[in-house]
Amino acid sequence: MQETTRMQKILCDYFQFDESDLAANRLGAFSERQKQEQKADRKDFKRSSVLVGAICIGIGLVGLFLLVGFPLLQGSRPDWVDLVNMFSSLMIPLAFLAIGIYSLFNGLKAANSALRHRVASVTGAAAITEAGRATYHSPHRRRVIHELRVGEKEFHAYDGLPKAMTQGDVYTVYFDTADDEILSVEWVSTG
Repeated sequence: MQETTRMQKILCDYFQFDESDLAANRLGAFSERQKQEQKADRKDFKRSSVLVGAICIGIGLVGLFLLVGFPLLQGSRPDWVDLVNMFSSLMIPLAFLAIGIYSLFNGLKAANSALRHRVASVTGAAAITEAGRATYHSPHRRRVIHELRVGEKEFHAYDGLPKAMTQGDVYTVYFDTADDEILSVEWVSTG
């Protein structure tokens, strides 16, 4: 029993959850803390998407005005060479407009993304493999990216996973179905 408690504490520390999170996840629900984190994440995503969308739309509209509106206001009549050059030049502002509209749409759609989030679980033996290495902010800071397979489900994890979980031991992993984010993990038995 003491070994189970020690292993569970290691899992709690690595995956950053507590007993209330685990209890709610066992019931197929999010804990209040997890709901608040999701709400904050959606709000941040919505804010940044709307900002990027507005900036891209602004750049696209300014580009369109400079390429089309400004010459027309000056009264110049473009010939066919000018039209071909203008058409190819229009691709850049139109691309910014498309990116802006897409980003704006995704940001506004994020408010409804809570409907896709569900708690699911999978139980099985842990298979941990190194998926690669990534460098962050400097060549001296490298992170090992691991893949964790439990049952038929695969998850991504970072440094320290082999210290938190034992290859072949049986675990129940509770995760968010929208993005496969691990919410909590429960040690079941040795492999």
